[in-house]
Amino acid sequence: MQLTAREEPVGAKPPHSEAIAVGRKHSNLITFFKYVRSSNGHEFKCVQETITIERAKSIDRAVEAAKRRFERRRHVVDWQLHSDGFDVDDC
Repeated sequence: MQLTAREEPVGAKPPHSEAIAVGRKHSNLITFFKYVRSSNGHEFKCVQETITIERAKSIDRAVEAAKRRFERRRHVVDWQLHSDGFDVDDC
């Protein structure tokens, strides 16, 4: 499963608010990216960082944990300062 988020308003519910069945915990791979334009004007995703969150109770919790970890590693208060969006994959 692959989900994408791009510049969500503060406080908005992400489009991937699916809950994982109770008791079933697995890994989620969250990839943060920046949109970059090439010299010929085409936009593409440039990966900033990939974070694996293990044993999260839900996808929402995994995404929030990945955002906080990204902020700590980059020394920023908001992940959107260094990234335009993220993709979520189940492992």
